[in-house]
Amino acid sequence: MPRAALVASLLATTCVAAGATPARCRSLAGAAHAAAPQAPVPQAPWPGLAELPALVREHGLQADVDALAGEITAWADRLGGGKASKLARDAFADPLGAPAALLATPDRLDAAARAEPPQYGALLDEARAFLALPAAAAQRSDALEPSLAAVKTLLAHAAQQAATALDAIEPDERDALRAGLAALLDDYLTSIYIHQSKANDNKRTWKLLQRVDAAAMHAAADGLLPLLQPKVHNALAAALRKDLAAASPPPAVPGVTGRLLYAEATPHGWILVGSTDANTYDVKVAFALDLGGNDTWRARSTRSDLGVPINVVLDLAGNDRYLADEPFAQGCGLFGVSLLCDAAGKDVYEGGRGAQGGAVAGVGVLVDAQGDDRYTADAFAQGAALHGTGALLDRAGNDAMALGSDGQGYGLPHGVGLLLDVAGNDSRTATGARKSTYGTDGEFVGRAQGTAFGFRTVAPGGLGALVDGGGKDVNTVGEFGCGCGYFFGVGVVRDRGGDDQTFASRYGIATGAHHGVGAVFDDAGNDLWDNRHTASIAGNWDLTVSCLFDRAGDDRYLGDGITLGSATITSFAALVDGGGKDVYETGSDLAFARCGHADDVGRGSTSIALFLDLGGGKDTYPATSPLQPAPTNGSVVVRAREDAFGEGDAKKSAVSGRGVFVDR
Repeated sequence: MPRAALVASLLATTCVAAGATPARCRSLAGAAHAAAPQAPVPQAPWPGLAELPALVREHGLQADVDALAGEITAWADRLGGGKASKLARDAFADPLGAPAALLATPDRLDAAARAEPPQYGALLDEARAFLALPAAAAQRSDALEPSLAAVKTLLAHAAQQAATALDAIEPDERDALRAGLAALLDDYLTSIYIHQSKANDNKRTWKLLQRVDAAAMHAAADGLLPLLQPKVHNALAAALRKDLAAASPPPAVPGVTGRLLYAEATPHGWILVGSTDANTYDVKVAFALDLGGNDTWRARSTRSDLGVPINVVLDLAGNDRYLADEPFAQGCGLFGVSLLCDAAGKDVYEGGRGAQGGAVAGVGVLVDAQGDDRYTADAFAQGAALHGTGALLDRAGNDAMALGSDGQGYGLPHGVGLLLDVAGNDSRTATGARKSTYGTDGEFVGRAQGTAFGFRTVAPGGLGALVDGGGKDVNTVGEFGCGCGYFFGVGVVRDRGGDDQTFASRYGIATGAHHGVGAVFDDAGNDLWDNRHTASIAGNWDLTVSCLFDRAGDDRYLGDGITLGSATITSFAALVDGGGKDVYETGSDLAFARCGHADDVGRGSTSIALFLDLGGGKDTYPATSPLQPAPTNGSVVVRAREDAFGEGDAKKSAVSGRGVFVDR
C-alpha cells in the first residue's frame, strides 16, 4: 500500500464503537522521545583504568602493546573489519583505552534506564551511535494530548516512517524475505556459518535485509516513545475512562474476549481500549490500551510485521500472561516498530524465537515497570536484535529469565540488543537447548548475557549489553556468554552491585574469539565468577580484546584453561580487582598474566595480558601452580612465554606473549 494511503487509513478508519467520537479527541499537541539524560553522577575513578597504561609504561611493554594493536587492526582490515562498529575498531586500535570506552556505554544505558522518568529516547540514541545512524531529529515535548485522536495522529506519522523504511524492498520480495529470514535464523542456530547452508540462500536474505532503512525505522520509534511514559499513558487512560463511560460497547471483535470499551478496525491492525475485565487478545494490533485485569495476549497482538508497521500495547494493571505459540512476539519489532509496556502486576512472558524485546529489521521494546515476573523464550529474545534495536527493560521486581540460547542482551549484525534490569534479586539462565559447539558432554550453547556475534566471513557483529542495577543475582550461561564478543561483535556486562553468582562455560565471562570485544564491569558485592572451561574470566582467543574489572568485594574467581588474565593468538586481556580479600583458583599455566600461543610465533605477533589486584587485602592464590614464580600477595612479576611454530628446518621459536602480574 502506498504510504499516503497507509497514513490515510490510520487517520480515517472505520470506527465500530457505538456512539459519538469522544469529545476529548483533539489534535496532537506534540511528541517525540525524551531529552537525553544528564551524565551519570561522577564516581571515584575505576581502579585500573589509569594503572593499566602506567604499568605497561613502567615495565617497558608500550612498544609491544602498540605492535599488537597494529597487528589486530591489520587483520581486521583483511577480514572485513572496515564495516565493523567504531567501538570495536577503536578497541582494537587502542587496547589500553578500550576499558574506559567500553565502560562509558553501559554507564549511559544505566543512567537512561534508572532515570525518573526513564529516558527511552536516550536508549535509542545509544543504539544510533553504535550503528552509525544519523542523530535523532530535534527534541520535542513528551506531552501528548490525552485523546484517541492524538494517538491516531501519532500512529499515522510513525506508520509513514516505518513504511518508508521498506521502500527499497519491492512488494513481491517482501514475503520471500520474511520466509528467508525465518530460514536464516533456523540455520544460524545449527551453525553460525550461515553462508554454508545448502538448503537456503542466506547471503541473499542478508543482503535484502540490509535494504531496510534503519534510520527511518528508528525515527518511527522515536515518535511513539511518549506512549511508554507513565504520565502519558495514565493521563490517556483517565481521559478514556471518562469519555467512554457512557458509550455503548462496541460490537464483538473476532479474536478478542472480555469487555472492550472501544474498538476501531484499520487495514493495519486494530485500535482497542480494554476494560478491567480479564481480556484475551489474539488479533493484529496497531494500538491497544488495557485498563487492567488478568489478561492474555497472543503473539500476533504484540508484534509488528509486514502489513502491521507499528504495534503499541499498553497494559496498565493485572497479572497478565503473554503467550506465543509462533515466532516473533511480545515487543518484537519485525519489519516495523513494536512497543509493549506492562505497568504493574506479576506477569508471565512465554515466548519462542524473536520475543520479549526482540528486533529484526525494526525496533522492538518491552518495558515491565514492576512486579516479580517470569520470562521464558527459545532464542533471539530478551533484548536481541538483527539489523535493528531490541530492548528489554525491567524496572523492578525479583524476576526469573530463562532462555534456550541467543539473547539477554544480544547483538547480531547491525543490531543492538539490550537487557536492562534496574532492581531486584534476579535469576537469568541461557543454556540447555542446544548441545555444545565443541561436543563437550553436559555443556550447551549460550551466546547470551551481554554478547554480540557476527556472521563470520559475511557480516560483523553488533552490540550486546546486559546492565543490572543491583540485587543478589544468579546468572548461568552456556558457551559464549557474559561479556563476550565474536567476529567484530562487542559484548558488555555492567552490574551495579549485590552478591552475585555467575556460572559460565567455554568462552564465558569477559572473553571473545576471532576479532571479538568482551568486557565485564562489577561495582560491588562479594561475587562468584565460576567458569572451569577454557577461554574464560578475562581469558580469550584469536584477535580479541577483553577485560574484567571488579571494583570491590570479597570475590571468588574459579577458572581453567586460558583464564584469569590471559590472552592467546594476537590478543589482549586484562583482569583488575580493585578491593577485598579475593580467592583465585586455577591449575592452568595460561593465567595470571602468562599468555601467548604457537600461532603468535607463526604470525609474528605477541599477545599481552595484565593482572592487577589492587585491593591491598590478603588474597588466596592456588596452593600449587605451574607458574614460576607463582602468584602471591604483594608481588610483581613480568612474564614472558616462548613458543615454537612450524616443523623441521622451518621451525622457529620466539616470545609469543608478555604480561605483568601485580598484587598490592
